[in-house]
Amino acid sequence: MDPFTTHSRRGSECTNCHYEFTFFSKKRKCKVCKKIFCRRCSLTVKHNVLWPFKSYQFCSPCYQCRRQEGHLSYNCRVSPEPNGDMESQLVRLDTDSPCLEESDDENLADLISSKQYKRLMKSKIKLSLKDPLSEYVITSQIGDGGSGSVFRATHKKTGREVALKRVKVTAKEQKNQILNEIGLLQISKHENIIECYKAFEHKNEIWVALECMKCNLTALIKENYGKIPENIIAYICGEILKGLSWLHQEHRIHRDIKSDNVLLSSDGYVKLNDFGFSVQLTSDNSSRTTIVGTPYWMAPEVAEGKHYDMKCDIWSLGILAIEIAQGDPPFINESPMKVMNCLPQLPEPQLEGQNKWSFSFTNFISECLKKNPFERATASMLKKHTFIRNACTIHEFKQFLLEWDCLRSEMAQEACNN
Repeated sequence: MDPFTTHSRRGSECTNCHYEFTFFSKKRKCKVCKKIFCRRCSLTVKHNVLWPFKSYQFCSPCYQCRRQEGHLSYNCRVSPEPNGDMESQLVRLDTDSPCLEESDDENLADLISSKQYKRLMKSKIKLSLKDPLSEYVITSQIGDGGSGSVFRATHKKTGREVALKRVKVTAKEQKNQILNEIGLLQISKHENIIECYKAFEHKNEIWVALECMKCNLTALIKENYGKIPENIIAYICGEILKGLSWLHQEHRIHRDIKSDNVLLSSDGYVKLNDFGFSVQLTSDNSSRTTIVGTPYWMAPEVAEGKHYDMKCDIWSLGILAIEIAQGDPPFINESPMKVMNCLPQLPEPQLEGQNKWSFSFTNFISECLKKNPFERATASMLKKHTFIRNACTIHEFKQFLLEWDCLRSEMAQEACNN
């Protein structure tokens, strides 16, 4: 290990998770990309023959790329280390060992501590005290709900269009929730997660400038009831799984996966939104018991107040898949409280008229909707499901959205003429 990399540059941070190093923190310099990483985001590969004397350091992405390209032997001695602990025993990998990418959902050895998480969030949450309307011009209102209003706005200098969310802060808990959402969005940079540009605190209101999208998934479902083909459903679910898989690898739970919180762009991108209920699992709190979320999409273990982890998002995805296919989630005609109380006793939801759907689709839903979370598939596993492999391309999905737009325009024109 390079001593300069290991014990220097106080205040620097990990390239991946942005953990701030202290003077005596052990850092690793990746042999490939030459960037600095903490123990949680890197690993040491011991030489197959000279392993007592020679080793190499890699960040996880570079290590996996080199394995796939054949630059690393599968029988190397690898010693991934949890943050702040002594080096773990050397383990021998063979050709039958699962890829690191597939087992990371279940690996809790690299959880950060609550103290590290609070420090990370504190460094990322930055609120400007300026009036947001001094930087943005509001062009229209997109939505208005209990959590606040959302406007379409344009940045005065750059001309970039954003979604400007305004939340009136009336209680400390409400402020903590919106700050938690801002912080999680700032540390969750992924192509399938909505981007947070800037946040403002002005006159007891918090404004958040977010990436602007075309619409949410609810609008697509309601206007195309029964007309969405399976390959389109597979594409949407596959894109959601990409975002969930990354979140779960980082040990974060969304806890409110539903059509309202999935956004679509005109270019065919699908992104997760609304991280107000999301949470980070830590080494001293590796599961949760808080009952949060929307009842119709809520997993049974969450409704019962049992200990749960990332698998609750997979249940919600299964309910969402049924919603896309049928127009509504199961039990929508029942009251929310009745659904929550009866959910543990109710049978596992299924598609109505299963003969209309392919076996791969019904099997995908059954893998998501296992009542026992230990039997439920992970996001990494579901990404390889046959149903997801049969998804359309992004260009086909973009064309589907374009045709839907044309149909909406024609219907609006007819309504005006009448």
